Amino acid sequence: MNNKTLLTGFAIALLAYSGWRTWDYLSRYLLNDVAVTESVIIGAFFLVVTEIGYLFWLHKGQPDATTDLQETTATILIYIDLFGSLAIGLADLAVHNSMYNVDLTAIDPILFLMPWFLIASNLIGYTIYHGGDSERQLERATRQLKHEEIRFEIEARRQALDELNKNRQAMGAKLAPHYFKDIVDRVEGRTVNRFARQASKARNLENIELQSNSVASNNGDERNFEEVPIHDNGGKKAGNPSRR
Repeated sequence: MNNKTLLTGFAIALLAYSGWRTWDYLSRYLLNDVAVTESVIIGAFFLVVTEIGYLFWLHKGQPDATTDLQETTATILIYIDLFGSLAIGLADLAVHNSMYNVDLTAIDPILFLMPWFLIASNLIGYTIYHGGDSERQLERATRQLKHEEIRFEIEARRQALDELNKNRQAMGAKLAPHYFKDIVDRVEGRTVNRFARQASKARNLENIELQSNSVASNNGDERNFEEVPIHDNGGKKAGNPSRR
């Protein structure tokens, strides 16, 4: 067993005594209007932000820090939790002593606010510690780079829009002949196609009428051929040669 382990065990023993003082003061005095069971539970949970919080920041938060911000935050919280626990423990000792008549009325507001101050300090410290992690800072730098890239693209497009607005008339005058020619070509093409379709329909109707007239003419010739009588040399009507 090395010296570091011995010192850690000694510190834990002292913290246990300090924690008992803290729990006793909270459960007996600051929570005297609360039921006994509730005051015991609240006093026990408060040890999380004093003695246990001190051990956490000392043996976990500080060694695992990856940035100077985390290192500084863990160090500050170590001393805040330590002095907060010692202050409450000293107040409990002063109340229980039978040698001196100690009046703590002057520091009652401080002792009353001490638990809230320690809890708030640990919550704020955790937020700063978590935000100061190296991986989170790398992620933040990546997001900032992406933001700058998007901002650059937005600015480029805004400048392009401003340039377009400034040169709108000149560009319109330059492109107008091309648009005009395109419109004229499309209108002429539609017009020519329409007339071509109409002419094609007219030719088709004319061809149909010619074919109809031709068929009618042929039918009339056949009827005339059947009705023409055949006479012999004597002027008499001759019959069908095939029937003679």
